[in-house]
Amino acid sequence: MNKDIITLKEKYKDKLHPNKINHNEFLQLLHKKFTLKLVYQDNAAYFNKIELTKKSCMYSSYNNGKFKYEELNIQTYEIIQDELSYKYYEKYDANNLSLPPIYIMIETNTGFMNCNYNELLMQLILYRGISKIDIENNTDDLQVYLLILDRLEGNA
Repeated sequence: MNKDIITLKEKYKDKLHPNKINHNEFLQLLHKKFTLKLVYQDNAAYFNKIELTKKSCMYSSYNNGKFKYEELNIQTYEIIQDELSYKYYEKYDANNLSLPPIYIMIETNTGFMNCNYNELLMQLILYRGISKIDIENNTDDLQVYLLILDRLEGNA
């Protein structure tokens, strides 16, 4: 672990609590926060994005060789543009362009996430939380969590 991460761990020590939620709890949270539309696996518009997410997951610390490519299960959700998502779409579409919907992809075995809106992805990683193992072993997940926390706290 590099000294910058050690510094961040010390800086945010009062915010580092084991609070990682499982896949079902995370989906419940998403459904409370947004109106979601499940996108079916055979949706041609998402085929390449799903394949890219699977490849990214294969080489991430989330998978770490546990699952084969064929075993990865990506669930894709579009966030419906409504009053629940207004602040996200407002920033996402700051230039008033006709943009595709914001989507979230979650690999159900590993928890790996992909999203086409980075600010939201960072918030989702914080919502999901970190585990006691992450904190004690200074895992990649802890490092990502700390970097995101620092970035979002710095912009608050």
